[in-house]
Amino acid sequence: MSYYINASLCPEAYTEEAMDWLNWYIVGYGGSLSSTIGEYEGDEGEGSLFGKLSKVYNRSISAIECYPKYKPAITVTSDNYAWSNGEHITIIGNIKHLDNAAAVDSGGGLVRIPSTGHGFFPGAIVNITNTTNYNGNYVIDESAQINADWFNIPATYIAETFAGTEQVQDTVAEDYTKRFKLEGVRVSDISSVGEYELIIWGGPTGYEYEKARIPLSKTATKSTEGIIPITSSWMTGGRIAASLLASTGNHETVNIKLLFRRGISAY
Repeated sequence: MSYYINASLCPEAYTEEAMDWLNWYIVGYGGSLSSTIGEYEGDEGEGSLFGKLSKVYNRSISAIECYPKYKPAITVTSDNYAWSNGEHITIIGNIKHLDNAAAVDSGGGLVRIPSTGHGFFPGAIVNITNTTNYNGNYVIDESAQINADWFNIPATYIAETFAGTEQVQDTVAEDYTKRFKLEGVRVSDISSVGEYELIIWGGPTGYEYEKARIPLSKTATKSTEGIIPITSSWMTGGRIAASLLASTGNHETVNIKLLFRRGISAY
């Protein structure tokens, strides 16, 4: 166990009733967690569970979101040679331009940024560059309206008309204190009968490495579609991409949605 769910990211999971239940479950009614597992890091020398877990916690993730989120679906295509890797399709790390249009004061501490066909989603983290007033990392507001051609960011409004050369790129984390973890992938619409391998790539842009290799298959009666768990490490930035290999020797396609969770670094 290298992280916990805390009140700021998951308020419904952190209640007095939940803590009382956990205390009773571990040590029995009338006991205490501290008397059973230790009260401080120094207890580790006496075999304290608390001491050991605190060592892990202090070097990993201190808090995570309650629920994983889905990245919008993308289509991954194989090469037209059997078991030849197809094009790497960027899932996170897409670069878009801002429109030749003005930023708009949306009120409530939000600013509307114009970017036609941006493809980002509520809650996505984006990095804006080459502007006069809005460079930096932002979380696209989840509560305010968003459409295909603009998004809202939490910022102080300053009048600016963009030239159309400014860029916005989605990323995995706001800064080095944040983390991003792949939890799984939802697979659907495997195009043809055959055997497949779906590869998820991640890491610094230009230096991505294989994060997961997932075997898929489709027969006349069944297929390996659905949610498939991924075991991966926490990431701080870079690009996430996917590629597909197929046994058929044709251009085959699979639709996927990445399931991810964000956390806060403990250091």
